[in-house]
Amino acid sequence: MFVDKRLLKWVKDLRGNFILPLTAEFLNAFFIIVQAYYLSVITEKVFLKSHSLKDILPEMTGFFLISTLRILIAWIEQKRISSTGLVLKKDLQSRLIRRIHAYGPSSQLENSAAELSTFYTDGVNAIVRYVTEYIPNLIRALVLPAAILIWIFPLDLITGFILLLTAPLIPLFMILIGSMTETATRRKWQQLSRMRAYFLDVLQGLTTIRIFGRTGYFLERIKRTSEDFRSGSMQVLRIAFLSALIMELLTTISMAVIAVEIGLRLLYEGMIFREAFFILILTPDFYQPMRMLGGLFHNAVAGSAAADRFERRMSSGVGRIIAPAGKTSLVETGPVRFENVSCRYPQRSEPALSAITITIPPVGLTVVRGPSGAGKSTLLALLMRFVEPIEGRIMLGETPLKDLDIKDWRRLTSWISQDPYIFNRTILENIALAKPGVSRSEIESATRSAGLTEVIEQLPHGLDTPVGEQGLRLSAGERQRVALARVFLRDAPYIFMDEPTASLDPHTDNLIRRSIRILASDRLVLVISHRQEIGSLAEQVIFLTGGRLSRNNSRILQDGVGKEQRDSSGGKSV
Repeated sequence: MFVDKRLLKWVKDLRGNFILPLTAEFLNAFFIIVQAYYLSVITEKVFLKSHSLKDILPEMTGFFLISTLRILIAWIEQKRISSTGLVLKKDLQSRLIRRIHAYGPSSQLENSAAELSTFYTDGVNAIVRYVTEYIPNLIRALVLPAAILIWIFPLDLITGFILLLTAPLIPLFMILIGSMTETATRRKWQQLSRMRAYFLDVLQGLTTIRIFGRTGYFLERIKRTSEDFRSGSMQVLRIAFLSALIMELLTTISMAVIAVEIGLRLLYEGMIFREAFFILILTPDFYQPMRMLGGLFHNAVAGSAAADRFERRMSSGVGRIIAPAGKTSLVETGPVRFENVSCRYPQRSEPALSAITITIPPVGLTVVRGPSGAGKSTLLALLMRFVEPIEGRIMLGETPLKDLDIKDWRRLTSWISQDPYIFNRTILENIALAKPGVSRSEIESATRSAGLTEVIEQLPHGLDTPVGEQGLRLSAGERQRVALARVFLRDAPYIFMDEPTASLDPHTDNLIRRSIRILASDRLVLVISHRQEIGSLAEQVIFLTGGRLSRNNSRILQDGVGKEQRDSSGGKSV
């Protein structure tokens, strides 16, 4: 029998849901035996003793009563198992979503969005099928044959020993076939995840593929990937059909041996008809649960493979970011201080940030500059708590950032990435994401502050215009302004931006810099930017090189000019 201890642990957690199905299996085994007894008595009285309907009325009543009870119990059992499957599915999917939310963007350092969505649907369903289909049949395969043997041995030792000797052959062949099934199933899961991930990448890069005339190449790659998955699926099905065939052959031969030996003894008056017929009726029921278990064996292997991937996803990650049990709520805002902070990503020997000590004032614009790979985006990720430092601490006023309730902290922050994500909804819905339950007038005010009014006026349905997947109907500058509108609507005291003016035309650049000046007038705004124009607006400019503060350290600018202007005029850093 194929049993995965990890999945049994989940069943143990739901053991209350399995009390009724387990009780039902014991009752069902008893009812099958009683039903076979009534049927053997009725057959003997009618065909051998020529009794009338009146003579067999008690047995007929008992037979139909037992049949009704079996149907009712089977219905109740199936309903309970189905509800258990829904509970388990909801629990697994909730745990996966909570894990993704807890680790934030770092979740995709190890798994693509396509792989996560594949597991969220097919992977979880495979685990649920193991629990709701394979486990109940496993219980049935243990309970029913044992109950039948207990009844048959006192009646006929020969048949009892035949049943006892042939029964282990079925799980033995299941184990032999199982090694092949497990390997093929795990390979199929990998192929499915790879195929979905590749297809999603192609869809997202369709514009680039067509521009460079590579459509034929990628079509061929998709075709080849699909063919690999088809071949893997057929291999699993071949093994599943082979398993089913062996189960059928074993049970058919075993039942034939029992039928022949009972027939011979009945022919030579070595048995009475009632006992012989009773045993022959029960023999198919003895093998039926094991035959069904063999048919569901590939479900068990698929569930085990999915459970393995689930455990890896739940145990891996950059680092836990959920605040410890003693959470504290944020009472007041203050400056943000990095105290000897270092951060390293998995599978990288060098830290992304090393021994960073800086102070960001609670009001004003701070710009972080430096070459690519200097650790600027990691600095933002630490502030947003997408990752945690391996050394040092980040302080908000006098409170360690890691001790704050993460929900409280997120409510006080806004973030704009270099390429903000725009959902395939209307502009109004995309902006309202920042503040649920907001009024339309507040959204219109936010769009004016973000310089988005002219864009909206040119759209066919204004704020109610759908913008397509990832904001396809909007330009890069318009997407940035939608993200800025979210920031104005949220009205948070801590705002973090990653290259908000990258690849923008001068007009849009001016609009966004004007919005940044407004935001920085009464709150903390930290901007990552390579552009000198942004730096000229800043009260503080921080230079990073190779994950460390550069020799210039942080430069406090009193007169609103950038590093280059200060250096040319002989200014000194503070």
